[in-house]
Amino acid sequence: MAWRADFSGFYYSRYDEPKPGAALSEANFFNKLYFHRLGQKQTDDTLVYEERDKPKRSFGATTTPTVRYLVITADEGTDPKNAVLYLDQHKPTAAPVALVPELEAAYDFIGNRGSTFWFRTDRGAPRGRIVSIDVSKPQPTFVELVGEQPETLQQVERVGGKFRPGT
Repeated sequence: MAWRADFSGFYYSRYDEPKPGAALSEANFFNKLYFHRLGQKQTDDTLVYEERDKPKRSFGATTTPTVRYLVITADEGTDPKNAVLYLDQHKPTAAPVALVPELEAAYDFIGNRGSTFWFRTDRGAPRGRIVSIDVSKPQPTFVELVGEQPETLQQVERVGGKFRPGT
């Protein structure tokens, strides 16, 4: 769950209601990301994102500390690889933009400063590294900030403006 920038509601993922008599007996497919406006019925929630051609995908949502951006992750099962998209909440009619469209590696959102996002990833670095991407650029690309080290980097936190291994 992640709050919208104006705190009028929150983003969450869910599956469609099961068919009558099928609750707890059928597999869940076609997860979707919705927006729920506070004070409204769940049946009035707005569909934000889905991938109709990928039934096993499930979605997570995180807002940046300033709550301007919504970071959407997509994964399948327990595989640590994920896709990453973002939505600028100052542009409520805009569609999510893919940063990493395929499940090619693990990308863990660390935080951001303005339009620059930071991720811990194992793409090209099996023990992990830290990369940044400035989403305001016309052709954003990942830039390595901290390269792969002899020790495995499993988690990263940003504390006091600095990156540190997570606990």
